[in-house]
Amino acid sequence: MVDDEVRGGSPSPGSQAVTALTTAECWRLVESTRLGRLALVDAHGDPEIFPVNYVTHEGVFYVRTAAGVKTRHIRSHPTVAIEIDGDEAGEKWSVLVRGDAVGVSTDDEIRRSGIDALAPDTAHAKPYVVRIDATAVTGRRFASTVERPDAPHPLRRTMLTGEESGRPTPIPHSRPFPQ
Repeated sequence: MVDDEVRGGSPSPGSQAVTALTTAECWRLVESTRLGRLALVDAHGDPEIFPVNYVTHEGVFYVRTAAGVKTRHIRSHPTVAIEIDGDEAGEKWSVLVRGDAVGVSTDDEIRRSGIDALAPDTAHAKPYVVRIDATAVTGRRFASTVERPDAPHPLRRTMLTGEESGRPTPIPHSRPFPQ
């Protein structure tokens, strides 16, 4: 019953309470870490996910990369997503940022962003910088497990068949900054 919890209903025993994060909370959390997963679409329309180190500056994500798969995918399909997860005060959180990616070529922007000081976690050189302009930022916080009964809840097998009693309410998307 996670969907009821997101809508504000009371959590059932054995479930986790899920709450939507504000845009400001999302930004505070993603600015506190430097590792996320970049989701891209390849030339065939298939999704691919890559771990990336990043920095944020003025509502923009910056990623260092080498020439290769990521840069080719971004050139052909610049709409991307970054997912960042973490743990704070015993609660898990997850933030999803959607946006458009483009290569950065000016030294001034690289200096201002702070990406030049970010050391990649791999031994490979990452001489190129990609900027991701956030168009939507959403997040959820997963509270500590509520009292769990001895027996697990029965599994529902209808989620993908459309036979559910109601559709889940998505977390609304919001822009990172007023336009």
